[in-house]
Amino acid sequence: MTENLNESFFKLMKQKQDKIDRKIKTPIRDIGEAGEHKFICEAFIYFQQSNSPEKYFIFERLIRESIIGFSSEKKLKKGDVEYRISYYIVSRKPNAKTFGKWIFGQFCPMIPAEDFEGLIKKARQENIVI
Repeated sequence: MTENLNESFFKLMKQKQDKIDRKIKTPIRDIGEAGEHKFICEAFIYFQQSNSPEKYFIFERLIRESIIGFSSEKKLKKGDVEYRISYYIVSRKPNAKTFGKWIFGQFCPMIPAEDFEGLIKKARQENIVI
């Protein structure tokens, strides 16, 4: 089962890379108190959690494309580079349509200390961190 899961995860990441390669802009929304910031994913890597084969961390380099509405931070501007660490995990929620499928983690990622070092090292090696 893990092999099929990995294949479906790699397919998901290939789709993500294809969008970047074809310069398809898929804004990532960051909704603040009084405005909305949109980011474009410029590059990313993924890293499997060492003690959980059903969880992958994603490290993304994002470019701020726009600020819509009011921003409480005056120094934020279009073109700013930011990084996001997120994750995909296999859903284990019983009776859900997504059971057994990869879903985007909607909460703050928890990452083992040794995996954090590996994730950051890989991000540097693949020039995600600029």
